[in-house]
Amino acid sequence: MDFLLNGTSYGGGAAIGVAEGYKKGFVATFGEDFGRDFTAGSSLQIYRGETLVDQLSLKGTAAGMAMVRRCLAAIRADKSAAQREKQRYAHIADDPFAVKQTEMEKLQFGVNSAKPRSLPAAWVSDADYPSAAQRERRQGVTGYKLEVNADGQATSCIVTSSSGHPDLDEAACRLIPRRARFSTGGLYESKVTWRLPE
Repeated sequence: MDFLLNGTSYGGGAAIGVAEGYKKGFVATFGEDFGRDFTAGSSLQIYRGETLVDQLSLKGTAAGMAMVRRCLAAIRADKSAAQREKQRYAHIADDPFAVKQTEMEKLQFGVNSAKPRSLPAAWVSDADYPSAAQRERRQGVTGYKLEVNADGQATSCIVTSSSGHPDLDEAACRLIPRRARFSTGGLYESKVTWRLPE
């Protein structure tokens, strides 16, 4: 394929035929010289040997290419600014409050890595029953999960399954971290059954 642009012939490059529905065409690659001449050109003729394949007017090409260059320059500037901003805060973790992957896996699969030093059933007694819930004869089961530090103390408690009564859930997560002691750090998951005496 030969490309005649403003009287200058460009050829020797590979051209690949393409088709979409009833439309047909080809794709070719060129060097930088062609791009500059194409921007300033007025017409383009394409030959295959002696046969004219197509003839195109390049009116408005210069303005179009100028707009493309402005867009590309703006994109490059935005990317550079974003990179500079990222480097400016590179010393700060992306998410300082993110749970470590190993802990996330334990949370996901419910692994009890923290070992209690006392009987978990003794952490909450009948005397801890919230008075309003006792008067209203409310019962339920609160599921909870503790995060335990290296000293064996619970540093956080979350409700994993509600009893259906906020005051019972709140009492569980308020009392258990105060009373629970562990021989190892990690995570611990269990339940409290709130049951009134018969």
